[in-house]
Amino acid sequence: FRSLAEIEDDEDSVSWEQRTRLLALQGESSYEVFHYRNDGSRFALEVYEKQVEWGGIPAILSIATDITERKEAEEALRDSERRFKDMFENSQAVKLLIDPEDGRILEANSAACEFYQYTREEFAQLHVWDINIADEESAKRRMRQIYHGEKTDFEFKHRLATGEIRDVQVYSGVVESGGRLMLHSIILDITDRKEAEAERERLLLAIEQAGEIIIISDPEGVILYVNPAFEKITGFRKEEVIGKNPRVLKSGKHDEEFYHEMWDTLKKGKVWQGRIINRRKSGEIYTEDATISPVFDVEGEIVNYVAVKRDMTRELDIEEQYRQAQKMESVGRLAG
Repeated sequence: FRSLAEIEDDEDSVSWEQRTRLLALQGESSYEVFHYRNDGSRFALEVYEKQVEWGGIPAILSIATDITERKEAEEALRDSERRFKDMFENSQAVKLLIDPEDGRILEANSAACEFYQYTREEFAQLHVWDINIADEESAKRRMRQIYHGEKTDFEFKHRLATGEIRDVQVYSGVVESGGRLMLHSIILDITDRKEAEAERERLLLAIEQAGEIIIISDPEGVILYVNPAFEKITGFRKEEVIGKNPRVLKSGKHDEEFYHEMWDTLKKGKVWQGRIINRRKSGEIYTEDATISPVFDVEGEIVNYVAVKRDMTRELDIEEQYRQAQKMESVGRLAG
């Protein structure tokens, strides 16, 4: 047999003197110790010791349990928690840890402090509904959904320490750290995106409700969009023209040179303005004033053309009637 001193790792174990002293005071003790196997590998033991008599001679009864797997699991858990804390703190994304029971903000990373303009000490005094403009009950309902895995992403309006309201998208899930379950929330500021969406919505409404014809095509002239005014004025439904070339409206009143000059101007990235005689679906000829503009991407390449057209037929008819009336008046004066 080998002595304990030969198989025991002194650096990570309770010293023999401490164990002997504790055993003498209490009559029994338990501790964790690291031993070496014959092959030199290291393993952990949980040892229970008790003073006994063996054949009338004082002795120590030792019961040892191999806890290597448990210690490795504990160390792996500690490493995992350390990595999570490092990722949480050092992430550029805004992150919060929230108590799912009472909504208290348990931790905020540096990015969250910068975004919300609260210190960590101030965050520790807040509940999630203190930054969410939704009422407390609504916030609690959302927390229950996250906790039970029913929903993990939401759009909210959050209030900063300055009082400013920002639109945010929140992705949340349940994490465990230190034996405690928490809600881990990643917050994205989507205020600019929401404002851009609202601006696009306003623009779309304006286009949809405009009295002028609006056509959007790709660089080859293939129609991608027409507004309701197009359908009303031309008689074509959008389904009949989307994916086709505007030549479906050609009246035959212009020669090829007319269209060549138009496209030559547009492909040079210039705006074309002029008067076009087109044909409605009914076959009726009508005249329109048109402005066609190229649309460029960030690289300066043409990605679309937008045409805004106004039906001039009625105005031209009135002008013609006026000219005819003046002519008849002149003839009458001459005859008189």
